[in-house]
Amino acid sequence: MRGIWTVTLAVLVRIFCADTLSAQPILTLIGHNVQVSSGLTLGAVLPSVAFNSVNDEYMVVWMGVGTTSNDVLGQRLSGSGGLVGENIPIANGPGSQGDPFITRNSTDNNYLVAWRSQFDVPGSLDFNDAFGRLVSNTGALLGIPFHISDGGLELSSAYNPTGNDYLVTGRAFASGPPGIVGQRISNLGSLEGNQFFVSTAIVAAPNGQVVYNPISNEYFATWRDQQSLNLKGQRISSTGALLGSPIVISPFFTGSGTTAASVAFDPTNDRYLVVFSLFNANTIWGQFVSSSGELIGPNFQIQSVGSIDEAPSIMHGSINNVFFIVWRDDADVFGQLLSETGVALGFPLVIAKGTAEDLGGPITVHNSNTGDAVVVWADLRNAPRGDIFAQVVGISTEQELDRMPPVISGMPSSCALWPPNNKLLQVAVVAATDVESGIAPGSFDVTGSSDEPSDAEDIVITPTEAGSVTVQLRAARLGKKKDRVYTLTATVADLAGNRATATASCVVPHDQRR
Repeated sequence: MRGIWTVTLAVLVRIFCADTLSAQPILTLIGHNVQVSSGLTLGAVLPSVAFNSVNDEYMVVWMGVGTTSNDVLGQRLSGSGGLVGENIPIANGPGSQGDPFITRNSTDNNYLVAWRSQFDVPGSLDFNDAFGRLVSNTGALLGIPFHISDGGLELSSAYNPTGNDYLVTGRAFASGPPGIVGQRISNLGSLEGNQFFVSTAIVAAPNGQVVYNPISNEYFATWRDQQSLNLKGQRISSTGALLGSPIVISPFFTGSGTTAASVAFDPTNDRYLVVFSLFNANTIWGQFVSSSGELIGPNFQIQSVGSIDEAPSIMHGSINNVFFIVWRDDADVFGQLLSETGVALGFPLVIAKGTAEDLGGPITVHNSNTGDAVVVWADLRNAPRGDIFAQVVGISTEQELDRMPPVISGMPSSCALWPPNNKLLQVAVVAATDVESGIAPGSFDVTGSSDEPSDAEDIVITPTEAGSVTVQLRAARLGKKKDRVYTLTATVADLAGNRATATASCVVPHDQRR
């Protein structure tokens, strides 16, 4: 004979869902494409962008194409993507000033803008050299333009807050010996030491990107070596000394666009992710490199595209610990999230459709205040004049966007157990789903209780492989003149913190009239 318990029994089951252990970040467009350039020039190409965390805004620079000369212009953007003020003429001397690159000084809260100058005729002393100018956070020009180095092609620069100075790299072609040239610059715009060769390869081209590593207080530069037909990198000390030998990042010959590669530093794992396209292959690849210059794993393919001839641009998002990569596929601009291990998250996001222009990026930079990004590119929607456009892209975890509670299904709307033959009967298969952020691990609970004394064999709740639970109740009652009532309760929460509860009653009736 079964023993009778004099307490109400609650049965608790926790279901752990392996695919919801963490929320996956997602991409969203914030606002619309914004025209950055004013249209006062015949065209606008080759943008670059930096983020200012103090002002919570971006500074975009580009090359304005004119009838008799090319100039470097700039424009401030708010953190939400709105225009702040008017276009700023940064370098508008005689001849051609173009291919700019902008870097923010987080100590002085201003910018260094570097560009390639062709104000002299080919063969002259400064033709295709790098020049620069400091610009305040409000867009005011600080001082006059100054000569940086012989390497004015495919410029890149990085700021070192420890030394409060910069390193600018570029390719020397028409002025001085060819190669990848580096030059340190103080926060006041004066040269620190002499220019030096990052690469002595005679036909190294094009230059890639240089980034600063705050953990080891050094730089990492990249370029394509046309002599060895591969992609190389080089560690550089904060004082401009080469550290070790050049690193073969990829044995492949990279694309022939404006830069050889883009680099993002991941401070969480103290390593770099280098991304690049392959020459005439229409594929985007990546390679992790440790801070000591060792390859981490092999080259891995990130994306196959229809058409690509420029290197993609990549940034590391410190808030969500993800990478964000953008590229141009023919006339479209796409963005893709990558996990910290380089795995694609979700699907590519269409940022601009059918209007992107050659020689125009896209380029992206991280908003360290919000975790979002901005993307800038050259655009032909105002043809025949080209313009620079921008788009703010939100990088949010799904739970930040989820306002809907999860759904509990399978709870019985009515339930009668008859006859009272002391057998277990299955009354429900209860499940919980959440299409937005997903079910929080361990939050799905199904409990059962009875208004009569019960034991563990009266209420049986069993997990299934599908993640639901089956509920069995015993068709038995002790009272001779009253119904027995079982109460079922299901609770669940999603990763956004939304909760849902469902209850149901099952009755063992006193007679068949129920």
